[in-house]
Amino acid sequence: MKMSFNLLVLGTDSESRLVQLRSICSQSNVPLTELVQLRALAAAELAQQVVLIAGDCSGESLAAIVHELADAGAVPILVVDALHCSPTASPASFHSTLGHLAELPIQSTVVAQVKGLVKSARLMLYRFPKADCTATIMVILGAGTAAARVLTITRLLPPYQDQESFPGGFLNPHFESLPGCGAREGSEETHVVVPEAELQLLDVRSRPERDERGHVVDHGYMWLVPQHLAAQVEASVRAGDDAKADSARFVSVSGLLDAGSMAFDHYDLLLAAVRSGKVLPPARLIVRLLRAVESLCNRLALYFERNDRVYGRHR
Repeated sequence: MKMSFNLLVLGTDSESRLVQLRSICSQSNVPLTELVQLRALAAAELAQQVVLIAGDCSGESLAAIVHELADAGAVPILVVDALHCSPTASPASFHSTLGHLAELPIQSTVVAQVKGLVKSARLMLYRFPKADCTATIMVILGAGTAAARVLTITRLLPPYQDQESFPGGFLNPHFESLPGCGAREGSEETHVVVPEAELQLLDVRSRPERDERGHVVDHGYMWLVPQHLAAQVEASVRAGDDAKADSARFVSVSGLLDAGSMAFDHYDLLLAAVRSGKVLPPARLIVRLLRAVESLCNRLALYFERNDRVYGRHR
């Protein structure tokens, strides 16, 4: 089936990325269309249309248009850097809509990729294969003590169905950062509000075979819950989204280490957290002393770097 490209511009936005997009489409003979024209097409013809959506609108309007086109068999593609909230609409609602659409089988792209897309002999956004990205988070209570606990879930769906894992999931491309992804997924799966700014990157695991769904690069983060928030965080825990019902819970870090395995390669993330020296206290006194000296040296370095001719300039 031969697909036809169209550019649907919503509202009256004249932002520079939209001007660039219009130019690319004009040079590539991609017609500028209107929603009324698409609605007038026969069902079989509409099912052959790829609709690049840009401009400005409200979140509600965008969701309605995308769902209408997708339900009719067309292929809507959001050009996210040429798509903006209209001045009279709610930015929060608009960004919420983008996040919702990113969770659905709705494609998105950026202006720089459109030229390759519309000129390709096949319908594809990327010329070369790309890996997927995920973020996984460890939420730690009682960090630095032998009684430290970490938040886990039991997976509701394959892969690794019914196995214990840390909360996490796929990055919404074009819409969020990796720490933002970790915070969002943690909240969706456990209802714990995770502060994105306080997540610490622990490791990156990228073996091509680590996930049966494809090459998925996982980024492991850790949040050390402050003592004054511990009771509030623990009380908020409730399984949701991809977590099995009633499975979200805080478990002993030491007990999890003794278990020896978790879903995916999350056990490796657990080991990275323990090796950071911030989760469990070392058993040997000499190691504790060295860790304390290391922490003191780091604080002193940060203090003196402020007035350093090189480091201080780039803080």
